[in-house]
Amino acid sequence: MIYVPIGGSRPNAVVHHGLAVLCLLFVLLLVSCPVNCQETLTNRMRVISEDLDRQLNGIMASQGLNYTTVNTTGLRYNATTYFNPKGMGQLYNVTNMFIDFVQSKQAYPDGMFTVIDGIPTFQYTLAQWKKIATHYGGLAGLTIVGLLLAAILPCVGLFFCCCRCAGHCGARSQPFDKKHDHCRKVMLSMVLIAVATIIL
Repeated sequence: MIYVPIGGSRPNAVVHHGLAVLCLLFVLLLVSCPVNCQETLTNRMRVISEDLDRQLNGIMASQGLNYTTVNTTGLRYNATTYFNPKGMGQLYNVTNMFIDFVQSKQAYPDGMFTVIDGIPTFQYTLAQWKKIATHYGGLAGLTIVGLLLAAILPCVGLFFCCCRCAGHCGARSQPFDKKHDHCRKVMLSMVLIAVATIIL
């Protein structure tokens, strides 16, 4: 123990050599530990992966696959293409009718592409634009309507939101329920649940 006098005979600081040495050893241990731990972790992972590879190779090599031929003589083939859509049948029918209405069965109009020497070539000119317009008119119209709705609906929603926030468009500061509103809400929710169950 060393007493360091500062400003008089009374010791103000005590320095322990043993404590300083322990702190120094602790710091050295902390610095060297990650390196040693990393090396041991790497070695362990390598040993585990080598052991796993060795065991898997032993298992996989012992279980070879033996294929046998199927005996088809005297057996009748019973595959069907029957599909039971259950409650979704009407939705499938409506979807197919809508697609048939919008787009024709052929992907391209007759004579649009011809194959010459194994290479498909485009045969239409700008003079035949009416044929292409009538063939793809439904799909183009549906695309235009979708783009217009995508552009207009957010603007309409913003307009009504601003109108309601300003207290117009039927906005009331204190909303009130009419006499039979609760009964009507319950009945409409039951009808919604019943219709959704029937559709499924």
